[in-house]
Amino acid sequence: MTLGRAFLVAAVCAATAVASPGFEARASALAPQPTKAAGALAPQPTVPTAQSWLTADEMAKPHARLAQQADASQAAVDAALSLHSRSSSSKKIYLDFDGFNVAAGTAWASTISTGNKGGFSLDGSANPGFTQTELDYITKVWTIVAEKYSPFDLDVTTENQSDDALTRTSAGDTAYGTHVVFTDDQTARPSGCGVAGCAGIAWVGVFDNVETLNKYEPAWVYTTLNFGSGDVQQTAGQAANSAAHEVGHTLGLHHDVTNAQPSGYYGGHDIWSPIMGSSSRAVQQFDDNGYPDAATPGQVDPTDGTTADPDDFDVMTKSGISYRPDTEGGALGAPYTADGVITTDADTDTYTVNRSACTGAVTVAATGIGMGQTLDLKLTIGGPSGTLTDSPTTGSVSTLPNTPTGMDASVNVPSASSGTMSIQVEGVGDATSGYSGYGSVGQYHLAVTGCQSSGAIAPTAPTSVTTTPNAHTTTGSVSWSPPNDPGTSPVTSYTVSGVPGGPYVVNAPTTSKSLTGLNPGTTYTVGVTASSNDGTSPAATKSLRVATWAPTATPGLTLTPHKSSVDVAWTAPSNPGNAIPTGWHVTLYSASHVALLTAPETLATTGTTITGLSPGSYSVEVYQDATSDDGTKSATASKSFKTLTAPSAPKIGTAASGASGGAVNALARWGAPSSTGGSAITGYRVYAYKLSSKGTVVSSKYSAMLGASTRSYRFTLSAGTYRFRVAAYNAVGKSSYSAYSAKVSAR
Repeated sequence: MTLGRAFLVAAVCAATAVASPGFEARASALAPQPTKAAGALAPQPTVPTAQSWLTADEMAKPHARLAQQADASQAAVDAALSLHSRSSSSKKIYLDFDGFNVAAGTAWASTISTGNKGGFSLDGSANPGFTQTELDYITKVWTIVAEKYSPFDLDVTTENQSDDALTRTSAGDTAYGTHVVFTDDQTARPSGCGVAGCAGIAWVGVFDNVETLNKYEPAWVYTTLNFGSGDVQQTAGQAANSAAHEVGHTLGLHHDVTNAQPSGYYGGHDIWSPIMGSSSRAVQQFDDNGYPDAATPGQVDPTDGTTADPDDFDVMTKSGISYRPDTEGGALGAPYTADGVITTDADTDTYTVNRSACTGAVTVAATGIGMGQTLDLKLTIGGPSGTLTDSPTTGSVSTLPNTPTGMDASVNVPSASSGTMSIQVEGVGDATSGYSGYGSVGQYHLAVTGCQSSGAIAPTAPTSVTTTPNAHTTTGSVSWSPPNDPGTSPVTSYTVSGVPGGPYVVNAPTTSKSLTGLNPGTTYTVGVTASSNDGTSPAATKSLRVATWAPTATPGLTLTPHKSSVDVAWTAPSNPGNAIPTGWHVTLYSASHVALLTAPETLATTGTTITGLSPGSYSVEVYQDATSDDGTKSATASKSFKTLTAPSAPKIGTAASGASGGAVNALARWGAPSSTGGSAITGYRVYAYKLSSKGTVVSSKYSAMLGASTRSYRFTLSAGTYRFRVAAYNAVGKSSYSAYSAKVSAR
């Protein structure tokens, strides 16, 4: 089920249903909402109506409640509630099984009663502990959800996460995620999400939203349903797919629908269904609208908020997550195994095996996780034995909790005494079952078995691995010592993995590698293996973390002074050290650098106006507050200014009497003021004073406003003796008068 957010163009409220006796909860579309605006109130769901959905042969019935069992050991509980799929990632999907408190003021409080909601239980016990059966269920749920999101730099975890770890508090916050609560507490159901078929509900597009703590958390998965004949529970596979579906909503995905049923869900075909549809079919994948009669879903491209975008991976990677680095592949040595992830339809991982160290007939096998597997594997073997492939057709097992056959791949390779065998691992679709390779992504384990050689022994792992970050850069280095035991032939090379751009091959005897492209704040597990003609060692590992640092650049600073105020505007400094900006600090100083005003500003603020200034000189300093391993603020930007004043008096020039004949006139001349007052001259006005025979002023007149570039003006006057003065003007006002000109006659 999804609820519309205020920043969605439109949202649909509909249930994520599991197999049931024939009902799904579905609600009509909500009215279109304004485009994304953090902090807006969310609309409420509408009342659902009942509607049939799956036929009996499409269902895997949820199991009934178990009898109460004894609690598992604390060690078993600790293990099940500390699972991580990618612990180094700063983006989290927290699977929570022990309850949640719905707080007043959060988005859910408008449709769910506030207070503590119980957690997950298979036996209906109020006992807060977990049985071993429940822990096995939790582990299977985690395994399947981790599989669905394995292509991404995401950590799917069952370990408790703080609000701060999951909430994106600012645009610069790179550590955030979503919270999925599994519960059989019926009071945790919002309006319109009844017990018959509504298996989950979440807010759309909130994964990377900047918000106050817990405002739109969590997404809910309801493990207990009731279709009228008693409580039944989602199997682990069903609950995991419900969770993957609801997390998809938080990442901007909408329901997959058909033209024939545009307001329901696509239930899939054969053994396949889309994750954002609704069924219990065994192969559930993200998709790009490639299924029969597909209608464009309601989801849009997050970069513009309007363009329909049926590509699930494109929408999710524009909603706060990114693909994980593709580091798999390289030389395989004893014990000839590797674990990897296929991240996209275009991803092919290539491994090599030296057949002189592996001469016997071998079996190359690639296997996925089993139940809940999204990766349909294909193997292509090249080398001395020719090109061999295996991409089995998936079998007919159609619903969870069963595992379909044919998702894994295995190739038997004849013996060879020399040469290099290449192994390509990729994900593919299955034409028989009617799905493409688009969503065939996920985890695999590769194993080459049956290797035989004439006593060949691979080297042991390198020793004394040391990693060194370079401060205030995105670079570092790793160094190591040769293996204590090189095996039966000399070490020829080392392979460095687990870092951006890797894996890197370093030819012996070099025992170090410079590293670039490191992300400040990210912890890398750097692996180093040693290779010889007789095989490759296990990896020796060491963590490497480049510390974050506050910006060393200054913010952009612009001052616009006025008569008694100044407008201050700033822009963010470059931030290569991945510091988390938290706000701004603005200080006004006098001409003698005495602080007159200090004003902290919020991060979203980009300027302020300082008022009440007396005429004079000042300076302004601005820096960005930040949180980092090294430093709490950026470098400081500083600029000086003067408040604006009227210009100084113009310089009076030589006046001239009027020429004989024609209208009576005289000419005034002047020069520009020595100071504009900080604001451009906008014009001049000339004043004429008629003098008596004794030199006293008997009358005066002044000109219209003259242009800023004017430097003389011929007055039409009555006959007599005159003197002139000139005043300059700018945006602030009028200057003082110039000195009087010499006496001239108007004639």
